[in-house]
Parts: sequence; C-alpha cells; structure tokens
Amino acid sequence: MAQRRSGILESGTKLRASVILILTVISIGTLGYSLIEGWSFFDSLYMTVITITTIGFEEVHKMSEAGRTFTVVLIVFSVGAVFYALNSAARAILEGELADVFGKRRLWNMIKKMNGHYIICGHGRMGRIISREVVDRA
Repeated sequence: MAQRRSGILESGTKLRASVILILTVISIGTLGYSLIEGWSFFDSLYMTVITITTIGFEEVHKMSEAGRTFTVVLIVFSVGAVFYALNSAARAILEGELADVFGKRRLWNMIKKMNGHYIICGHGRMGRIISREVVDRA
C-alpha cells in the first residue's frame, strides 16, 4: 500500500514540478528583460513567451548585446524546461498516471473519512459467522 501511495505522490510531484519550472523560467525571463533592457512588464513577458515557445517573431525592441546573451541563455534553459514538462505530461498521459493520481487520491480521501466500518474478507462459513456477530453487536 505504501508503494502505491509513493507512486501517486511521485506522479503528482513531477507534474507540479513541471508547472513550477515553466512558471519560474517565464518569471526569470520577464524579470531579466525588464532589468537588462528596461522594457515594460508586458513587453518583457511577450518577449519571454515568444522566446520560450520558439515562435521567433522579431524582437519587441532593439536589444543590447547583454539582452541577446540573456536570450541565448533563456532559450537553452527554457527548451530544457519545456522538454522536461512535455516528457512528464506525456508519460503521465501515456501510462495512465493522471487517472491513477486523481482516482487513487480520491479513494484515499474517502478511506480517510471512513470510521466505524469493518471489512470482512471472504464470506464462507467463518465470514458469515463474523458478519452475523458484527450485525448483532451494532
């Protein structure tokens, strides 16, 4: 049971880590363009998004050499982050981990909320006797 639970947590952790990684790269890119080039928040965000997605529109404004260097570093890190996120998402979808994560988590939450229940495994001769005892004492 502990092994299953660790698998659930591992899948959820990888997906959360992917989202956090992408948001971190976007934040650093936006902040970097704002500080290095002195652009507005929106121009910096726009430049970061078109750089990360490798769409390749032309720059919002002319860039300094420091800005171009920052863009190269941002591309390298963002491509790595996007590949990691896509790999984690594809793995989760292809292996059915998303269904497992949400289904098992829901099941665990339901089990945690239960109290005053008995589980009788098997309903042979002894199982029937135990069932009657449990019902009579309830």
